[in-house]
Amino acid sequence: TFPGCQAPDAVDTFRVMLVIDESGSMGSASEIQAVKNTVTGFATVLEDNATTAGQFEMGIIDFDDVATEELPLTDVKGDPQFLNKVDDYKNNRYTPGGFTNYQLALNKVKEVNENLQKADKAVLDIVFFMSDGDPRTSAGVQPTNVWQPLANDIKCPATGDSTYIFGIGIGDGVQDINIIDLSGTDQLSATTSLANGADWTKENIDQLPDLLIELAKSLRDNEAPSFTTCPANIDVVNDQGKCSAVVTFTALAEDNCTAVTLEGSHDSGDEFNVGETTVTIIAKDNFDNTTDKADDDGNKSNCVFKVTVRDEEDPRLSSCPTRGVKATTPDNSCEANVTFNITATDNCTASPTIVSTPASGSSFQLGDTPVTTTVTDEKGNTNICSFIVTVTDDKKPTFTNCPGNQKVNTDQDLCSAVVTFNVRATDNCTANPSIVSTPASGTAFPLGFTTVRSKAKDNAGNIADCVFTIEVEDGQAPSITCPAN
Repeated sequence: TFPGCQAPDAVDTFRVMLVIDESGSMGSASEIQAVKNTVTGFATVLEDNATTAGQFEMGIIDFDDVATEELPLTDVKGDPQFLNKVDDYKNNRYTPGGFTNYQLALNKVKEVNENLQKADKAVLDIVFFMSDGDPRTSAGVQPTNVWQPLANDIKCPATGDSTYIFGIGIGDGVQDINIIDLSGTDQLSATTSLANGADWTKENIDQLPDLLIELAKSLRDNEAPSFTTCPANIDVVNDQGKCSAVVTFTALAEDNCTAVTLEGSHDSGDEFNVGETTVTIIAKDNFDNTTDKADDDGNKSNCVFKVTVRDEEDPRLSSCPTRGVKATTPDNSCEANVTFNITATDNCTASPTIVSTPASGSSFQLGDTPVTTTVTDEKGNTNICSFIVTVTDDKKPTFTNCPGNQKVNTDQDLCSAVVTFNVRATDNCTANPSIVSTPASGTAFPLGFTTVRSKAKDNAGNIADCVFTIEVEDGQAPSITCPAN
């Protein structure tokens, strides 16, 4: 792994350049063999780990007092002669001699980078300097004030891409095999090791090939992006008038190497239906670490949370007879069957339940009866419609006995007659409606015709009339006082 990143800028092709010290100080048999072993091991592991053409490119620059690009960047999988070319270099063209000039080597790296940029390609991703000296501080060879500007210029070109430069100590004069960052003070400290702080120091130079194999394996990014912000479960109330709610949330992720692409089952600002919805957001980096090319590229991590939209909106009454419902009694009853129509709509429930007490169509007694109607949707939200049903009695009493016209004779020795009669009436509501006759029964009716008006009145004030006549005739002969003979 590299400081802060397992595969810096490895979006498409990952480019590795080995810069090998070919000066005379590297000329012992053990040093030459160590270089050959490391180069072979590095190339072999890259070729083994590449799953497709275009994934890894490797090149070789060697230097003494001349810097030469011995192996231009070569596709380790796409070029079937890659390993043969590496073998040709190590067996026939690595011949240590001459003086060490780190500046020439670094300038050659810069030249390669510039040529890549001119071809609209990304820069080198990582450069390994393999030498028995420290290219930053070797006295009389490469002053520090020259190395660092050059290293920083390579590491941070105008394109914004970055090149990591590492030094690998190798040679008989090296007590420990150290892998150190040579990129310059602008980016990383000079003591940062490749293991993110782990001890990569080796005391046996024979272990260097294994070390480089591990490094080559680590060129591939196995670390998935991490979510810096993954929303907690969200609980909201529906938007007014809708069976849903627009929900916004923020999900943020970062990656150790590349930009992060967020893909979700839902987006912030989507409209979520009432109920529970599981939202899955996938953070994907741009580095292909799969061996199965049918799989989507990129390491992935998930952020999963739930959005719950609660329906807390009451049904709406479309019609409610708040001014009351009025009805009248039928002819033969003091109650009335009353119907009324109450309708309602709801944001979620197509047909909310409507329950009235008493129900529409019930028999309502005379007078005022309060009615309560409850409208309920599927989530238990309710609305109340309250009103009064008023039943009035507008039916007149009915006479069961209305006497007909009567003709009577005057009472003895009187010019009138006391007449009695019986007027009876019933009512749909009043058990005994009041009956008032004028003149009343038992009144002395004078000689001639008298109209009698009887009024039957119920408790509601309804009045029925019964009209008949009393005719009084003088049926008594005159009395004569006749003198005696």
